[in-house]
Amino acid sequence: SLLLTVFLVISTVLYGIPKAAEVIAHEFPNFTTEKFSDGMAVLDRTLFEPSTLSEEKQQYYEKAFQPLLKDHASLNPRVFFRSGIGPNAFALPNGEIVFTDELIELANNDNELFAILFHELGHLKHKHVARRTIQNVMITLMALFIIGDINSADIVTALPALFLDLSYSREFEREADKYAVEQLVKANIPVDSFVSIMQKLQE
Repeated sequence: SLLLTVFLVISTVLYGIPKAAEVIAHEFPNFTTEKFSDGMAVLDRTLFEPSTLSEEKQQYYEKAFQPLLKDHASLNPRVFFRSGIGPNAFALPNGEIVFTDELIELANNDNELFAILFHELGHLKHKHVARRTIQNVMITLMALFIIGDINSADIVTALPALFLDLSYSREFEREADKYAVEQLVKANIPVDSFVSIMQKLQE
């Protein structure tokens, strides 16, 4: 019946697809890494502007971030600086983490930026972007299958739209927040740093 079909579709979207996306992201890391290998290039062409931070300032933050990145070497993290989208930070599944110039300027101190870095490392640790993107592709394919018009879907070409409207689920944000707080405590960095920068971003 129509009611049963609707129930099955909703259950699949709410539970089946997210779980499948999680399994794919964690069990096939090479698949997600390869799919996002050109992610930065795509975003540079469609969304980001080059950073206007001085070379000196970029080198300063790269050096400051290095010990924290070294502790997460298994995630293959690398930091890049861009501008053009306001104060924000993003992490791609292949380990590329973007800090915008506007975020650097918004922070009052290095500890606030360390807190954001840990938050993005949390997204990498839990493979949130890969899971979110795989979910979106699976939902799109399911919808196309239902209406009978299936075309090929490419993860990389969906990146600009994803990042323009990247409001992670509450679960993903909670996981990244929890990871950030744990790492701040481990590194003896005041947790207040995370609270203060998040308040600035919300404002």
